[in-house]
Amino acid sequence: MATAPGSSAFLRSCVPAFLRSCVPFIAGHVPAKRCLVATDPAYLALLGPVSVVPLRAQGGPMDERGAAEFAAHPLAADAVALRRWDDAAKDPDAARCCRCRPCWRRMPA
Repeated sequence: MATAPGSSAFLRSCVPAFLRSCVPFIAGHVPAKRCLVATDPAYLALLGPVSVVPLRAQGGPMDERGAAEFAAHPLAADAVALRRWDDAAKDPDAARCCRCRPCWRRMPA
Protein backbone atom coordinates (compact mmCIF):
# COMPACT_ATOMS: atom_id res chain seq x y z
CA MET A 1 0.00 0.00 0.00
CA ALA A 2 1.44 3.37 -0.94
CA THR A 3 2.22 5.45 2.13
CA ALA A 4 4.14 8.60 2.84
CA PRO A 5 7.86 7.96 2.26
CA GLY A 6 9.38 6.44 5.37
CA SER A 7 6.14 6.40 7.36
CA SER A 8 5.95 2.61 7.75
CA ALA A 9 9.62 2.35 8.76
CA PHE A 10 9.19 5.20 11.24
CA LEU A 11 6.08 3.60 12.74
CA ARG A 12 7.77 0.21 13.02
CA SER A 13 10.63 1.86 14.92
CA CYS A 14 8.24 3.51 17.41
CA VAL A 15 5.63 0.85 17.92
CA PRO A 16 6.26 -1.95 20.40
CA ALA A 17 6.70 -5.35 18.75
CA PHE A 18 3.34 -6.68 19.95
CA LEU A 19 1.54 -3.84 18.12
CA ARG A 20 3.48 -3.99 14.86
CA SER A 21 0.63 -5.79 13.13
CA CYS A 22 -1.25 -2.46 13.40
CA VAL A 23 1.38 -0.55 11.39
CA PRO A 24 -0.14 -1.27 7.93
CA PHE A 25 -3.48 0.11 9.07
CA ILE A 26 -1.94 3.23 10.60
CA ALA A 27 0.21 3.73 7.50
CA GLY A 28 -2.87 3.23 5.30
CA HIS A 29 -4.86 5.99 7.01
CA VAL A 30 -3.79 8.82 4.68
CA PRO A 31 -3.89 6.75 1.47
CA ALA A 32 -7.42 5.65 2.44
CA LYS A 33 -8.44 9.30 2.81
CA ARG A 34 -6.85 10.22 -0.53
CA CYS A 35 -8.62 7.32 -2.24
CA LEU A 36 -11.99 8.08 -0.64
CA VAL A 37 -11.78 11.74 -1.65
CA ALA A 38 -11.03 10.64 -5.22
CA THR A 39 -13.72 7.95 -5.48
CA ASP A 40 -16.57 9.03 -3.20
CA PRO A 41 -17.98 12.45 -4.15
CA ALA A 42 -19.64 12.88 -0.74
CA TYR A 43 -16.58 11.98 1.32
CA LEU A 44 -14.78 15.33 1.12
CA ALA A 45 -17.83 17.06 2.59
CA LEU A 46 -17.64 14.76 5.63
CA LEU A 47 -14.09 15.78 6.49
CA GLY A 48 -13.39 18.51 8.99
CA PRO A 49 -10.83 21.26 8.39
CA VAL A 50 -8.19 19.33 10.37
CA SER A 51 -8.34 16.62 7.69
CA VAL A 52 -8.95 18.83 4.65
CA VAL A 53 -6.11 21.31 5.18
CA PRO A 54 -3.29 18.73 5.15
CA LEU A 55 -4.84 16.80 2.24
CA ARG A 56 -2.93 18.90 -0.28
CA ALA A 57 0.41 18.27 1.47
CA GLN A 58 -0.46 14.56 1.61
CA GLY A 59 -0.75 14.43 -2.17
CA GLY A 60 -4.36 15.47 -2.67
CA PRO A 61 -6.97 13.11 -4.09
CA MET A 62 -5.51 10.06 -5.80
CA ASP A 63 -5.63 9.91 -9.55
CA GLU A 64 -7.42 7.01 -11.22
CA ARG A 65 -4.28 4.88 -11.37
CA GLY A 66 -3.37 5.56 -7.73
CA ALA A 67 -6.88 4.70 -6.58
CA ALA A 68 -6.80 1.45 -8.57
CA GLU A 69 -3.40 0.51 -7.11
CA PHE A 70 -4.62 1.28 -3.61
CA ALA A 71 -7.82 -0.73 -4.11
CA ALA A 72 -5.79 -3.71 -5.33
CA HIS A 73 -3.86 -3.94 -2.05
CA PRO A 74 -5.07 -6.81 0.17
CA LEU A 75 -5.59 -4.47 3.14
CA ALA A 76 -7.24 -1.61 1.24
CA ALA A 77 -10.81 -2.46 2.24
CA ASP A 78 -9.75 -2.74 5.88
CA ALA A 79 -7.87 0.58 5.70
CA VAL A 80 -10.95 2.28 4.22
CA ALA A 81 -13.21 0.73 6.90
CA LEU A 82 -10.84 1.90 9.64
CA ARG A 83 -10.75 5.38 8.10
CA ARG A 84 -14.56 5.56 8.06
CA TRP A 85 -14.77 4.32 11.66
CA ASP A 86 -12.24 6.95 12.69
CA ASP A 87 -14.21 9.66 10.90
CA ALA A 88 -17.46 8.50 12.54
CA ALA A 89 -15.82 8.52 15.98
CA LYS A 90 -15.16 12.25 15.60
CA ASP A 91 -18.90 12.98 15.43
CA PRO A 92 -19.97 14.05 18.94
CA ASP A 93 -23.63 13.37 18.06
CA ALA A 94 -23.07 9.83 16.78
CA ALA A 95 -24.68 6.96 18.61
CA ARG A 96 -22.19 5.05 20.73
CA CYS A 97 -22.35 1.31 21.03
CA CYS A 98 -19.94 -1.19 22.49
CA ARG A 99 -21.03 -4.80 22.98
CA CYS A 100 -18.04 -5.62 25.14
CA ARG A 101 -18.63 -2.88 27.71
CA PRO A 102 -22.22 -2.67 28.90
CA CYS A 103 -21.23 0.20 31.17
CA TRP A 104 -20.26 2.37 28.17
CA ARG A 105 -21.39 5.93 28.71
CA ARG A 106 -21.52 8.73 26.22
CA MET A 107 -18.50 10.91 26.79
CA PRO A 108 -18.91 14.69 26.84
CA ALA A 109 -18.06 16.30 23.52
